[in-house]
Amino acid sequence: MLDKLFKNKKFIFIFTFAIEFVMYYSFNHMNFGGRFFIPDMGLAPVFGLIFGPFGGLGFACATFAGEFYWGGNFFASLLDSSILFFVSVLAYKLWYLIPFKELSAPKFSSLSTILKFVSVMFISSLVYLILLQISFAAFPSIIGDLYSLTSFLNQFSYAFNLFDFSIIYGLIFISAFNILKIPIKIPKKFKTKLNIPYKFFLIPLVLLSVFIMFSHTHNDIFTESVWSYLFFIIAFGSAILFSLNTFDVGDIQSSQYYSIIEKIIVLFFIIMIFFSLGIFDELHDVIVGFSFVNVLNIRFILMITLGLMILLSMTLTLIHIYFVEKLLTNPLKGLTEATNNYVVEGKLEYHKHTTFRIKNFMNDEDDMSVLINSFNSLSDIIKSNLNNLRKSTIEKERFKTEFNIAHDIQRGMLSTDFEEFSSNGPFEICAFMNPAKEVGGDFYDYFKVDDENIIFVVGDVSGKGVPASLFMVRTMHLIKNHSKFENNLSEVYEQVNNLACERNTDNLFVTSWIGKLNIKSGELSFVNAGHNHPLIRRNGGDFEYLETSPDLVLGVMEDMPYTENKINLKPGDMVFLYTDGVTEANNNYDGFYGEDRLKNTLNNHKGQKLNIMISELTEDIYQYCGTREQFDDLTMFIMKFEGD
Repeated sequence: MLDKLFKNKKFIFIFTFAIEFVMYYSFNHMNFGGRFFIPDMGLAPVFGLIFGPFGGLGFACATFAGEFYWGGNFFASLLDSSILFFVSVLAYKLWYLIPFKELSAPKFSSLSTILKFVSVMFISSLVYLILLQISFAAFPSIIGDLYSLTSFLNQFSYAFNLFDFSIIYGLIFISAFNILKIPIKIPKKFKTKLNIPYKFFLIPLVLLSVFIMFSHTHNDIFTESVWSYLFFIIAFGSAILFSLNTFDVGDIQSSQYYSIIEKIIVLFFIIMIFFSLGIFDELHDVIVGFSFVNVLNIRFILMITLGLMILLSMTLTLIHIYFVEKLLTNPLKGLTEATNNYVVEGKLEYHKHTTFRIKNFMNDEDDMSVLINSFNSLSDIIKSNLNNLRKSTIEKERFKTEFNIAHDIQRGMLSTDFEEFSSNGPFEICAFMNPAKEVGGDFYDYFKVDDENIIFVVGDVSGKGVPASLFMVRTMHLIKNHSKFENNLSEVYEQVNNLACERNTDNLFVTSWIGKLNIKSGELSFVNAGHNHPLIRRNGGDFEYLETSPDLVLGVMEDMPYTENKINLKPGDMVFLYTDGVTEANNNYDGFYGEDRLKNTLNNHKGQKLNIMISELTEDIYQYCGTREQFDDLTMFIMKFEGD
């Protein structure tokens, strides 16, 4: 809620207007202060620093309304409000123009940022004094009526008043805003045709300062002369040009968190204010003892006393912050910086420098030293683990590359020239294989043994990964080599089984189904070595399972007999082979894909081309499994006999 409110320019204007109007009324009617003692004036640069130009505009309008409503001269009230508005814009721009190692919104995160804030307030007060003096020189009767300026010291006290209270308000308001996470205005690019380097504004500042110092020794030049009007034009012309000048300071960090120093500032500064109030009378008596003070109004003496009291409080606060920063926040920042380096890629070498730097805060006697020692021990362990992780990652990438190569090699071993293979024969074939890992144990193959016979085979090696893929390659080549020299498929599998059992130390085995089709007669001979029953479609009907008694799997026991079965295919008949990765594909809720769903899906697409049938079936399997990771290799093979 506060986030949105303080980003709204209208709300900022109303908020700053209301606060200044109430404070102006309150302090203007206090007996001890009146119009000579103006604490609300310190809000001008602070509101500018926090809220930007709209904050300064709200303050200036409230000041003008208050001065004019309670009897002030219109021109004098307007001039005073304009000066205060410029002071607020000046403070806002100075914060982002003064060089600093980290450009961010106002925030008291270190002693240097506090000193930067004090510098901004000092320059703003000095410029206020110059503009006030120049205005008095040009219009003494009007401005004097508003301020009752009778001497340079009395005039200087107004600038002192602005500086004193801007320090108080700034330290409290900015710290409170950051602690409460209320957004502080960050400048955006303000581009105009006016693009004067800001360093050139030092020239009129120096000229005006010289004029003020010179005018106090030559009273005839000081009051209502051509020179006074000329310098008034220079002063306010420079102020207008400064306000309208292009303002682009690049990327600025917003305050995403508050600093512990800001809490310390609020607490310690309040304590010091109460302490200083206790010695207020003694400090006042010391000031009155100086002879030059006799020319001042008693209320100005009170103001100077208050300023010295604030200066004393501020000095003690800064000394306190210095030791807090040295003993607490700087070591914590070093720890934070070193910790961040572990999550930023490519900065491990910089971590050495950071670790060395935080060792400067150690003296082996306090809690912070114990913490840093623990961190250094942890950092050494993390660094060692990071090096081991880097080596493991390199090794993993090497294995991944090798697996990808193996995957490509295995893919290359599986024939995919379906159309070319069946182009001169009365049959069509199509196949699909997708391993669960980079390499798998499933395989399919097809080849001609002579002009009248083709062989097609599907197999599934137990296990997964590299061992299964190597056993698959061996088995696949054994089947192909022996099929070319043996007419009977049972003898082929008997020999392949015996060879697969040799040196099978991992006890792997293969389920396989092999078929030999005579493309002239349509006779299909086949052997089932413990494999899934194929699906066959006859006479344009539906797919049905071709159930025969399976023999033992390959590679388990030597000298096992295998039975060759025979059926006759007619034109249009199809044979569909698959591995158990199809029927045992599963999701988290409905179990296995199953034989019934497989048969139904095939029958739903039985009239389509072979590649479309496999594509539709594959899509249905993946849709059924959803987001569940593929558990087993998927292999499918389909053959359609066309006949003569």
